[in-house]
Amino acid sequence: MVADILALAENGERLMPLAEGDCCSPAALRRIRDANVDELFPSAHARQAALAGLYLYFSCRDEAHEVAQADSSAEGSYWHGILHRQEPDAENASYWFRRVGKHPVFPGLLQAASRCGSAFCKSLGPVRVY
Repeated sequence: MVADILALAENGERLMPLAEGDCCSPAALRRIRDANVDELFPSAHARQAALAGLYLYFSCRDEAHEVAQADSSAEGSYWHGILHRQEPDAENASYWFRRVGKHPVFPGLLQAASRCGSAFCKSLGPVRVY
């Protein structure tokens, strides 16, 4: 079900804007709103946080904020921090990231970001220093 929703915007490969953006898919917004979070994320540890992340993937910021604000888990705080970082409101984002603390997902995210960064840099070609 989530894969079908992600298919509405680049199958989960969409580059989210670094600063605010409008909800990019009204169809995805309707499908997410109409879905049951337990059916969307049946085996998720933090279903509401996953829902906030899904809304944020589509840049549906108001919905993401509402869900993240109501989720007191570390995962909810993580998505809340990402949301405020995109505003950009670094101070508010920092507050939410402090609430996350040391989360077990961070080492994997660092590795994934390093691979993405490396691939991005390679796509740019040789770097010239002026």
